[in-house]
Amino acid sequence: VRIDLPHEAVLTAASGRIARVREIVANLPALARLGPDGRLEFAFGGRLDLDGEADGDYRGRIDVTVSYE
Repeated sequence: VRIDLPHEAVLTAASGRIARVREIVANLPALARLGPDGRLEFAFGGRLDLDGEADGDYRGRIDVTVSYE
C-alpha cells in the first residue's frame, strides 16, 4: 500500500485560536504492506505551531490517503 500524509494540518480551538501541525512525517517503511489481518499500524507526528496562547483543546482533521497497489 501507499500512504500519503499532508505536509500540514490546521487545528482550531473553540476560542478561534489556531494551531498548525507542520512537517508531518510517519514511521512507515519504504514498502508498506498490510499484515495477515489486513491491517497496517503506523505512527506519525510533526512540529506543532501555536497561534497565541498555548492552552486549550484543539481539534482538526489530518487526511490520510491510502492507495492499494
